[in-house]
Amino acid sequence: MDGELLLHVLFGDLTRFVVAAEAAGDERLVERCLRAIERLIAEVDEKTQELVGVSFVENIAWEEDPLSSEVRGRLPPRLAAELRAQRE
Repeated sequence: MDGELLLHVLFGDLTRFVVAAEAAGDERLVERCLRAIERLIAEVDEKTQELVGVSFVENIAWEEDPLSSEVRGRLPPRLAAELRAQRE
């Protein structure tokens, strides 16, 4: 938008990318993406953690399709904890 990178939109695209990789059966790519996102929620500033929680975990949390469910089952510990917290 006017040259500004909209991170929430980018993470929405990332969510769809990870689900598409799951659909394609590319387990290695899914795992690599999830590990990278896990590092963001674990090691970076609070704004980035919020970005991951709102724009990745929340997107994946409420999708009813089986592929999103498969991705939810693969979430590393901190992403899985964020998912549980959102569902409480």
